[in-house]
Amino acid sequence: MIWVATAAISIVLIGIEMVARSRRIHTGLADAMIHAATEQFTPAGVAGALLTFVLFRFAPQSLWMLPGLWQIIFSLGIFASCRSLPRPMFAAGVWYLAAGLAGLAFANGAHAYSPWAMAVPFGSAAFDRRGSLLVCRRE
Repeated sequence: MIWVATAAISIVLIGIEMVARSRRIHTGLADAMIHAATEQFTPAGVAGALLTFVLFRFAPQSLWMLPGLWQIIFSLGIFASCRSLPRPMFAAGVWYLAAGLAGLAFANGAHAYSPWAMAVPFGSAAFDRRGSLLVCRRE
């Protein structure tokens, strides 16, 4: 339940920042850009939500895989949205893909359900994206 609440809060905060940033930087095209990126990313988000439901309901013994699977699905959403996002976001997609695969490879047994499986990939990528976008904005 904590992950669902965290995801909901994150979606709201990301949405607010996305609208504010695009209106500040791309005044005339802001709404079209937001719509395009959201439209391209939405199937990945829906797939992640449905995967969570199915695993929770029908395969609870496999729930340890969710952090890795979410990261892989998130990377696919980023790759799908790449043409609407700044170029450095491609590197973020590669990071989430690699982190998700590593999570699936190493987060079983004693490391299953570790909060670090979500905190490290998403936290470190947030700092990296912020720096990449600042560099991109200066250019």
